[in-house]
Amino acid sequence: MDKDGHVMLHPNKKFSLPFDVSNAGPGQLKAKVCGPSGHVVPCQVEGNDPVKTISFVPKTKGKYEISVTLDDCPVPRSPLTGLARDSFAPDVGHVTCQGPGLKEARVREETSFTIDTSQALTDGEIKVSISGLHGDIEVHLVKERENAYRATYTPYMQGMYLVHVAFAERQVKGSPFKVVVYPSINSQAVQAFGSGLKEGIIGQPIKFGVDARSAGPGILSCNCKGPKKPADVEVTDNHDGTFSMNIRPKEPGKHVLEIKYDEEHIQGSPFIVRISGPPDASRVRVFGPGVEHGVLVGFQGTFICDTKGAGAGQLKVRIHGPKGAFKVEMQRDSNKDRSIIVTYNPTEPGDYKIQVWWSDVEIPQSPFEVKVFGSQRELEDFLLQYPSQRNRHRVTSVYEPSVNGGGSEEHAWKADV
Repeated sequence: MDKDGHVMLHPNKKFSLPFDVSNAGPGQLKAKVCGPSGHVVPCQVEGNDPVKTISFVPKTKGKYEISVTLDDCPVPRSPLTGLARDSFAPDVGHVTCQGPGLKEARVREETSFTIDTSQALTDGEIKVSISGLHGDIEVHLVKERENAYRATYTPYMQGMYLVHVAFAERQVKGSPFKVVVYPSINSQAVQAFGSGLKEGIIGQPIKFGVDARSAGPGILSCNCKGPKKPADVEVTDNHDGTFSMNIRPKEPGKHVLEIKYDEEHIQGSPFIVRISGPPDASRVRVFGPGVEHGVLVGFQGTFICDTKGAGAGQLKVRIHGPKGAFKVEMQRDSNKDRSIIVTYNPTEPGDYKIQVWWSDVEIPQSPFEVKVFGSQRELEDFLLQYPSQRNRHRVTSVYEPSVNGGGSEEHAWKADV
């Protein structure tokens, strides 16, 4: 039926109307069809219980009255009115359109939308056109399957456009659709900056910024993955084309930070962010001949501060001793990036006091009291008197880089995380 309740008929085409009489009880189904001029149109009642079919062929255009009775009693909705014409305007209200191409697009980027005619009550031709102040946009229409079409287009100028969708010469519901064409996105014009892109410490703010002002409107997304667990990334839109970011990791280790703008990596992405645990001075180990008692001649004033496992932080070393009798030097161990080699090589005998801090917290074994004697005999006499002072610090506690020394001298080294 059409939207006015008419049975749709086509001149010189057989029309069949089925009836289910399974619940009607015994009786004879009869039909009478009257044409536009009141003449009776031949019709047939065919089929066996429970389904009977009434059929006839309308010869001319116009209205037909279809009366159906069962044992001479009208059936529900009888008589029906039929309308014969060459074609019917389809119910385009049931033609649906959906997809991103009906709302927005970007310059030189292909976009699309779909058209579904499965609920239309008759066949019809789909027509799609796009118009705007800068001219029309070419549309490619492809039939994907029965009653389903896809319209694809690529705009070349930004601005407001109207998408017209017609079915059987009638505009579908919602047409014309307003579409905004934005400038194309250049994700490489988006820049990220800040120390949080390189390193951070669990429990402390790990911040960085993103500047998308040169890239045009778009959607910023962030994803950060740790060795085993994902990290949360807080994004604050500053409403001026820039964003403030803060990473909240759940574990130490190497994290991979992906920053995308409209689903494309920005310049430098993905970033490698090294996350350390909070500083732990108790994990710093200090060992070597430079923290043992010895004899000035041949004394090796070198020791190692191993900060592995101590988290991120800064190592400080301060050495007190005879004024002008030593100079502190510090360098990273080329074989172990969490170890710092400290050298002070005294030039005079005396008492030397070595203090070590990790992130401003003195490590448990500090201070180290080192006696440098003028002769081997003096050293042996001392060790005989104090045997517990022999080989005291072959291996001790842990720390991360920064150093100091002097008559007193102090040096500092910041550990990589």
